[in-house]
Amino acid sequence: MSQYAHPSRPAYPSEQPFSGGGQFYRGAGTPVDSLAGKKHMQLSLAFGFLSFWLPIVFVPLALIQAGRAERLGEPSTAGKILAWTAVGYWILSAIWAFILYAFIASQLPMLLDSVPPVYSPPV
Repeated sequence: MSQYAHPSRPAYPSEQPFSGGGQFYRGAGTPVDSLAGKKHMQLSLAFGFLSFWLPIVFVPLALIQAGRAERLGEPSTAGKILAWTAVGYWILSAIWAFILYAFIASQLPMLLDSVPPVYSPPV
């Protein structure tokens, strides 16, 4: 009989069945994990915004924080979308800069021929 048994009610076991020997398992969804997940989600969003200015540093940080937040049960789609959008923005900017450079380089000989010399050697 358990220590909480009373004559008016039946006795119940003092230990919970399937408790694993009194170990406490803290899985995803506990308040501590929820707060940590929200923190990682917010960091992912902030790093996603900052990745438009310095993508080499902040894109990996945004993706890492988004992964941590999702492992803790918090959706962090916005941070991932911002990070990958910044990657696309920088790739398109690099392509545009290359095309602009190639156009200027192709026109440079014609532009230099049309400019009169500043100094002409004596004849």
